[in-house]
Amino acid sequence: MSTKQKPRPSQHGIRASKYYTSRSDSLSFQAQTHRHRDANTDENLEKLLEEVQRIYRESVPGETTPGKRKKHEEVAKSFDRARLREKKQHSSKKQSRRAIE
Repeated sequence: MSTKQKPRPSQHGIRASKYYTSRSDSLSFQAQTHRHRDANTDENLEKLLEEVQRIYRESVPGETTPGKRKKHEEVAKSFDRARLREKKQHSSKKQSRRAIE
């Protein structure tokens, strides 16, 4: 699994993995605990799944709390109010420059 196709946040997690192989810039899984190749393949797939889930949990932030969401909405509203106030001031300045007919 090459990291060249992975999103940037997960690249660090992949390269920090104990399964990372720098020579091929990929994750390498090996299992020889079973006598059958299919069983070893299944074990490798389980390891891959666990590793991808671990990297995802570490690199992707959790859900935004309601408090943070509310604070962000308040900041956005105050920004919009300030922007509109500046636009009105700019408009009134231009209006005052116009010649009276």
